[in-house]
Amino acid sequence: MKILLVGSLGKMGREITNAVAETEDKIVLGIDTKDEKNSSFKTFHSLPKKLPPFDVIVDFSTAKSRKELFNLAKERKVPYGLFSTVISSEDEKDLNELSKFVPVLQTKNTSLGVNLLYEILKDICPRLTQADAVVTEYHHKQKLDSPSGTAKEIEKILEAEGINFISSAFRVGNEKGYHKVQFFFGDEILEISHRANSRKIFADGALKSIHKLSSKPAGLYNNILEL
Repeated sequence: MKILLVGSLGKMGREITNAVAETEDKIVLGIDTKDEKNSSFKTFHSLPKKLPPFDVIVDFSTAKSRKELFNLAKERKVPYGLFSTVISSEDEKDLNELSKFVPVLQTKNTSLGVNLLYEILKDICPRLTQADAVVTEYHHKQKLDSPSGTAKEIEKILEAEGINFISSAFRVGNEKGYHKVQFFFGDEILEISHRANSRKIFADGALKSIHKLSSKPAGLYNNILEL
């Protein structure tokens, strides 16, 4: 699979690059805030006029607008994987429009463990409507969004069941991602947590998901477990 990688110079962009090097896939072009050449592909600060052939767009960027990229995916009829936690309301609207023409995957966490955590919470929350919950998350100091997209998804699940909760977000050290949900009911405390020991799990999850997405019909997909 030939990949156009958006956000190629960021932490996750470099993780994707390393993960792809261990597969038969190939990154043919990178897009980021500046031009750079690494050993296998070139990164440009904007889309060049002449593009190499590619099969999919993988986006881990914090771009303020993706309209040009969405138009490119529509024109080339290629799947679009958006894995960023930073997306504008305008991009949300345009992404929904793009999904009418190509398969689109939008998810803020590509870890198998985190997505299983979501499923566990959806299963048990209806039984814990009288509990008080505490959501705690830790990420590295450079992370831009707080709370994280993962924490927001956890909160969304709790809100759907009317569970009372409080949240805390910490930006410390080089923490790759730790999320914990505690339920307090009577004399019991139930804790469910997930810790990422490396960013490689997100890169591997993204690549596996994008391969599955490529065989799907046009539409908007949000759950990597259901691809």
